[in-house]
Amino acid sequence: MISPQAPPVVAFPYDYAPASIVIDASARRLYYVLPEGRAYEYPISVGREGFNWTGNETVSRKQEWPDWYPPAEMRERDPRLPEKMTGGIRNPLGAVALYLGNTLYRIHGTNDAKSIGQAQSSGCFRLINPAVVHLASLVEIGTPVSVIAELPRLPRVSSGTTQAPMPSSEPRELGPQAPGTPSSARDYRVLREYTIGR
Repeated sequence: MISPQAPPVVAFPYDYAPASIVIDASARRLYYVLPEGRAYEYPISVGREGFNWTGNETVSRKQEWPDWYPPAEMRERDPRLPEKMTGGIRNPLGAVALYLGNTLYRIHGTNDAKSIGQAQSSGCFRLINPAVVHLASLVEIGTPVSVIAELPRLPRVSSGTTQAPMPSSEPRELGPQAPGTPSSARDYRVLREYTIGR
């Protein structure tokens, strides 16, 4: 049995609804959006060149230890692949798979921790098994999933008073009890006041 492992909670001042998933392919991060401008941040693996994609889907199915049926085109590229691989610890889909709409793409687990942060898949999104078990505990059927190339950069004001704001695409990590942040990336004045107040 795989125990769930919660990732850090970070500031997420973007205009996405709570209880939705946002995947930043460039940063190789998956965000599960929480109320009050926060989100769980999971490191992931994404599709390699030629297999990456963007768009909107919903979670259509959740499956623990799913069987894997490599598509015919994948077996053509690698004849060593079987037509079916039974679910289990050696299965590439890991402990849980979240199926995206009617596509062949999934958010799924892996026991290959070295692949996380890389662009290696055929279009799916991988998390380490303890992380995907945690994510699956939050996700319901119908959860919206937005796959984007890159989240917009936001201004960041340093703690000093003499330096100008510097752009950053890195959300700031917060503790579980941290206060809320602005909900819209477009409200730069509120975001700047919030950042200075931190």
